Amino acid sequence: MRRRRFVRVAVSAALVAGATTLLVGGETPAAFAAGPALVQTGSVVTSATTSVTLTLSSGSTSGNLLIATNVGWGSSNNVSGPAGWTSGVQTSGGLSRRTAILYYASNSGGITSAAFTFGSGTTFIAGQISEWSGMGTSTPIDVTNRANNGSGTSLNVSSGGNTTIEANEIAVTAFQEDFSSATTATFTPGASYTNFGNTGATSGTTLYTAEYETGLASGASPSETETSTVSATVGWLGAIATFAPPATCTGGSLTIGQPNGGVQFNGLNLNGKDRIDNAQPSWTPSDLTGSNAGWNIQLTSTLFTTGSHTLGANVTTVTSASRSTTAGTCTLPTNSVGYPITVPAGAGPPTAVKIYNAAANTGEGVSPINFNISLLADDYSGTYNSTWTVTIASGP
Repeated sequence: MRRRRFVRVAVSAALVAGATTLLVGGETPAAFAAGPALVQTGSVVTSATTSVTLTLSSGSTSGNLLIATNVGWGSSNNVSGPAGWTSGVQTSGGLSRRTAILYYASNSGGITSAAFTFGSGTTFIAGQISEWSGMGTSTPIDVTNRANNGSGTSLNVSSGGNTTIEANEIAVTAFQEDFSSATTATFTPGASYTNFGNTGATSGTTLYTAEYETGLASGASPSETETSTVSATVGWLGAIATFAPPATCTGGSLTIGQPNGGVQFNGLNLNGKDRIDNAQPSWTPSDLTGSNAGWNIQLTSTLFTTGSHTLGANVTTVTSASRSTTAGTCTLPTNSVGYPITVPAGAGPPTAVKIYNAAANTGEGVSPINFNISLLADDYSGTYNSTWTVTIASGP
């Protein structure tokens, strides 16, 4: 009886050019505008009631992004703004406190003030507005997070290790430090952060400060540690929000990036019966042609072989696929390919088959596609290799 023990297979996913296809190796970078720029920052405004009117020194430019950073004492209810303003992140922490970052995407222009309302019982509010160009998109917000601490001279707030940050995003933070008796303090922003403004020089039981960082790198995990010269006796609250510039959906070509590390099946313990293993590669199409023609991804492969033993021609199958989004996605792809699909294999390799497509007028920009691929094997133990050829072409 033939002894069946273990088989390990690996795929080297090669990208090759087709007649109508431009292909690049590695991860396809998102294409973005040059990046946002700070236009103006309003002065810090404080209030001893449940609302505060924040101001800008000159009317806003239509299409620019407005960001409001607020802190308040006396209520843990959400902060609300006038029409057009959206809550980005809000955080409360004991004793009825609130820190909030709100935004107005593609503002209507000519705005010099905006009134924000806190919950009943609020006795102190501080905040300000900033205006940003290069952010002409209806959904600029990307990653948010919050933090709190009961005491100490500092608080760190971060994106929580999130690595979906796209190139040229901005990070905005807001902090409040609370005391049992009125005091003043000097705040020091974290490295690479610039202060919008603060109330540290004005004695109070709640002090406000806010910062920003520009030019975030793709895949960054923004984080800021705010430091005070006085230790909080009641506590800290902090919030962070990142905002992405609009994706550029034209002016480029149709490309696809191969998955980092190729496609790996981790191994099968064979027992004389067919065994199944799975891989979950992600290919990233990027359509910057502006043609609205849609696209399709095709796949073919060579036979899995150790050099002395070879698996059959129909051992791998694409069982499903799902799309995901990034800040570079302009329009989500609409797929009409049905599953399962057998991955063709041969010495050739054979003619490729479609494994995903985007209908016309969909799939513009960067659209990561996650695939589930199964391998059915029952053969001699060894390390099997196959070369896969992935192409992308215009049209569904």
